[in-house]
Amino acid sequence: MKNNSSLLVFKRQLLLCTGLLGISICISSCHKPEIELVEQPVFDTDTTGDLIVKRTFITYNIYKDRLYPYAMYSISPELLAGLKDKDAVTAEQALWNSMQKDKQGHEKIFRLFSDLIPEMYRKDVKYFSVSMPSSAYATMSTLKDNSLESFNLEVDAKLLTYLDSIPRFKAPAYTYNTLGYSYPIYTLIHEFGHYVTFNKEQSYLKYLPDSDTYTSVPKPGSIRDSLMVNYWNRYMDQAGIDCWMKHGYTYYFCGPANEFVSGYASTSRDEDAAETFAHFVLLDDKPAATTAVNRKLLLFYQNPRMVAIRQGIRENLKKLGIAPRNPTMP
Repeated sequence: MKNNSSLLVFKRQLLLCTGLLGISICISSCHKPEIELVEQPVFDTDTTGDLIVKRTFITYNIYKDRLYPYAMYSISPELLAGLKDKDAVTAEQALWNSMQKDKQGHEKIFRLFSDLIPEMYRKDVKYFSVSMPSSAYATMSTLKDNSLESFNLEVDAKLLTYLDSIPRFKAPAYTYNTLGYSYPIYTLIHEFGHYVTFNKEQSYLKYLPDSDTYTSVPKPGSIRDSLMVNYWNRYMDQAGIDCWMKHGYTYYFCGPANEFVSGYASTSRDEDAAETFAHFVLLDDKPAATTAVNRKLLLFYQNPRMVAIRQGIRENLKKLGIAPRNPTMP
């Protein structure tokens, strides 16, 4: 009896240990591994942008400074129509396809923009497009004609090839005066200047019943409104338009001296706003109100948000080690 009793106790202990071991194994093997939860981006339900140009081959959504393909475009028949032979058409299509798939290259350009411009000041720049090389290095526009909610930055696929090139300029127009900064740096700040002078803080939409469309109108006291009231109104008569056409679509020589920061600024009020913004950001010192150019710059200094934006961009330039240099391009 004693032996049988001991054997029974042993069996019970063995079963207990086996059970505990099984539970231990189950706990360790059935425990779910930690899974990194990736937040899924939520995008607006916009359709293809109204202002996408024929040389655009891809548009991305921007979400937390990452790019997500939004729309890919086929090569335009208009672009192929001007090519001389079948080989040229094949080469153009191959180039289009190659550039369209170069997401890494697109991300490098966008990264420069996001490194330059603080994210908190570009909330409505929700789209990023890349286009075939052309004379337009970059553009900024609303994605849709009837909305100021979403802006699209479009860039030349080869924009970064100019990263070490500082354009030369000469009097009297100073057309290519980028203040010693390379084309990509200056251009991206210029295009951001369109956004900060055109967005819903500065503008509103006006419905045009005759054409059943909308147009952006500057709010009273905004940068573009102030430029129109104080400077551009006098160019809107026939004499001003004739002078503009005579000088190659620029008002640089049609008004008083020292009224534009560059020749390009004199082509339209909106370019005047963007060019003046770029100079406002990149020039070191706040000017005295001695010239029209300086008074335009002071319009930005009078706006606390613009001053904060300027400081943010300049701090980023410093972090990136970007400073003005001497011109290098012929």
